[in-house]
This record gives sequence, C-alpha cells and structure tokens, in this order.
Amino acid sequence: MSTSNNDVSVLFLQGGPGLSSQFERSQLGDIATVDWWDPPFLTAPSSAPSALTRLYAAVEAKFDAMRARRDGPIHLLSSSFGCHLALHLIRRSGPGVASLTMLAPSLDIPACYLRLARHLHQQHPQPALRAAIEGFEAQVDLPNFWTLAGAVMTVPDFARSYWSGKARKQGEQFATLLADAATFHPPSFQAILNDFLAHPRPPGLLEYTGPVTAIFGDADPLIDATEGGRLVHQYLPAARLRTVAAGHFPHLECAPALWLPECAATP
Repeated sequence: MSTSNNDVSVLFLQGGPGLSSQFERSQLGDIATVDWWDPPFLTAPSSAPSALTRLYAAVEAKFDAMRARRDGPIHLLSSSFGCHLALHLIRRSGPGVASLTMLAPSLDIPACYLRLARHLHQQHPQPALRAAIEGFEAQVDLPNFWTLAGAVMTVPDFARSYWSGKARKQGEQFATLLADAATFHPPSFQAILNDFLAHPRPPGLLEYTGPVTAIFGDADPLIDATEGGRLVHQYLPAARLRTVAAGHFPHLECAPALWLPECAATP
C-alpha cells in the first residue's frame, strides 16, 4: 500500500546517540505511517554551537517539516536517548505533539550505564570492568563515566545483552550493525553525550496534556521499570506506564499493537 507524505504521522526518535534507524527500517519499514528518521552524525565542534545544540536544531527542523506537510500535530515515538529529544520537542512545541510514546526511556544516562555494567560484570567478570564500576560509584563525573562506558564496550558481545533471551538472532544482527560506520558513529556518541552530561537538565514538570505512554522491557539490563517510571512521572505525571516481555528495544521485540500509537496504526 502506498502512503503519501500526509499519512506519515509518527516521527521516530532514535536512541544512541550516534545511531541511525537502519535496524528499524530493516525490521519495521513496512509500517508506512512512521518516519524512521536518521539523526545527523555530529562531531565535537571547535566552537559553538555544541553537538547537542545542533542535534536539537536538527530534530526541530525535522519536526517542523513533518508538521508543515501534514498541517497538523505529530505523534512522537521515542527510544532510549531519543526520549530526551522528545521531551525537548514537547518543551518547544507541545501543542504540535499529538501523543508521546517512550520506549525504554533512558532519562538517567549515568544510572543506565552503571546498571548495564553491573549486569555485564555478573555475566562476564573482568577486573577492568569491576574497577570502572567502583570508580564511578565513588565519583560520578565525566572522566569516570567514559572509563565505565569504555570498559562496558570491551566486554565481548556487550550489545547482545540489550536483548531478551527470546531475541538472540536480533541481538546478533544488532551487534553486526553496530560495527557498520553507516549505522553507528562513535564520534557522535561521544560528542553528544559529553555535551548532554556536562550540562544536565534537571527534571521538571512539562505542561503537556496529550496522551503519554512509557513502555519498559522486563529484561532490560539498563533500566529498572519501577525507577524508570518514577523518572518519567517527574516530567509527565499523567503518563501511563507499561512493562512488556522485552529487553531494551520493545519496538523490535514486540508486536506493533503493543507500542505503536493506536490512532497512527493505519493510514
């Protein structure tokens, strides 16, 4: 079935950062109402604006272009770090957002990586990983964060831990894609997170009255659903919380009926 630009009502905001939506397109590209947007790859600039500022500008431009084509509000479907982009758009353009769905919202990035590191250390005990965990627990700062992130990424097949046991094949495919420079851009990952972590925005209530759903995977090694729900409610207290049988990517492990905005399920 062909779909016109006016039928594309959902903007997908990828996690990462520095990650394209290639895997989503390969697995879910037949959902024609969703624009599986690729955030730009960005490196640390020699002067302002920062990589994070440029990322915000890019998502604003994408959102505004979609609104102009549809002449109406847009549904936001955000994954992991992409949920921060969704919150940014709601702060800026709340009335233009028809609904918000947050998939495994990584609202506390340092806590997510610490939880992942602990999970990996249980599965693959390594002295360097243990030392990185202890250093970060003692002092939460950027140098210790990057030591922790580096130790995590040295664990063999660390990316497969993002998936539940039922999704081993997808985990293998995802790990392969991460090695593709067109899918994952490490300089963007570092530049954007450096900016984001150096200037954290404290949680604060958002004046948004549209429907909000946050979906957590019960096998997610980065996020505890109870704590994740508490963080979501610091921004959006009326948000509905749901836990599904999945890892860190509910939209790639579960049927669309469990996560796709109902009013956007068909053109």
